[in-house]
Amino acid sequence: MFRENFLKKILDLKKIDEAVSGCKYLPFLQSLKIPYFIIEYKKGESIVTPYMKERYFQIVLDGSLSIYFIRNDGSQYGLSSGGKDSILGDMELFIPEKESIFVTAETPLKAVTIDEEKWGEQLLNNVDFLRLISGEMASKISAITNSDAIPCSLSERVLNYIQYKCNGKLKGVEKAAMYLHCSSRQLQRILNDFEAQGQLKKIGKGQYQLIFSPISS
Repeated sequence: MFRENFLKKILDLKKIDEAVSGCKYLPFLQSLKIPYFIIEYKKGESIVTPYMKERYFQIVLDGSLSIYFIRNDGSQYGLSSGGKDSILGDMELFIPEKESIFVTAETPLKAVTIDEEKWGEQLLNNVDFLRLISGEMASKISAITNSDAIPCSLSERVLNYIQYKCNGKLKGVEKAAMYLHCSSRQLQRILNDFEAQGQLKKIGKGQYQLIFSPISS
């Protein structure tokens, strides 16, 4: 199954102060008067997916990330990349259930984090916070409108579809073929190949479970 939990949560106040000391948003964080902590992610680990239970507002302290969009046919659009001072979790405050936006750590990554479940209303009532995320979201919209699709083979789109649209479990070959714009025969051949390679496990008639982890070591 997919590993979606963060590598480490740091709650020690001294370590938190040390980690955020070089953050350009430190005065802003302190002015919020809301508790924050640190999360460290491994390279390749999911930072944001639609399947995560927790929702966090995060500012990257160190490391790099990629933000991408997976369409229903499995094709992938790279929306943007980012590093230190990148802001995440702003869209989740307004649209909690985003089905297609994903963020992955391209390197080991550290982020200062606020729990949106506990403090979302207070954040949205803060004018400085709203100004900050308005600019951030405008930048993301600009990136989306200028983005190009990343070329994907049908095999890559099948994996994207199972991983991102089916949460790792495909149910129904004919229905999936319709979304992927291919024939059921083409899709079945690819599924058989992935099963032979040990990437998929057949769990029932027309049902397959993704069994390899997409997380890089």
